[in-house]
Amino acid sequence: MGKSFNEYALGTFPDIAGIVPRPLRIKLGVLALGCIVWATPSFADAGRGAATLCYLWADNPSPPLNTPYTPDPTYSFNAQDGSNGITVTKTGTGTYLVTCTGVGGGSPWGPGGHVQVSAYGDGLNTFCHVGHWETGPFFSPDFHATVDCFGRGGGTGGGPAPADSRFDLLFVW
Repeated sequence: MGKSFNEYALGTFPDIAGIVPRPLRIKLGVLALGCIVWATPSFADAGRGAATLCYLWADNPSPPLNTPYTPDPTYSFNAQDGSNGITVTKTGTGTYLVTCTGVGGGSPWGPGGHVQVSAYGDGLNTFCHVGHWETGPFFSPDFHATVDCFGRGGGTGGGPAPADSRFDLLFVW
């Protein structure tokens, strides 16, 4: 009769107890546990817990070029200023600069966070993504993101082409 699954599985790995002395096994175990705890994201910065710092609905897909506008305050939030302190600037077809004042890190926390964006609207055939974003003391105390939106087809080689779109954006720490 053949080996059981457990006998086969356990027999394929060397017996570490016979190779590595007990004190070294304990040290390796403590080291591994320490690495796991140290790398846990919730311990990355005890001074700043997870928080929503800015969200907005960019409700005007085609404002005048290079002219900042304030998105709809009903669907916008800035942890520093409520629904104030948020601007969206169209810099080209389908390209926008988003600024949320006062929530970009700066001292004492430095750069960091997470950004999500998506196209918004009924019957639209567009999609958006974050082109670039920045926080921290080297840029300003503000959060800045570029949002790039595209329509299906029409681009070089038949791929997506830049297209104006409404979108929503979320910045969390």
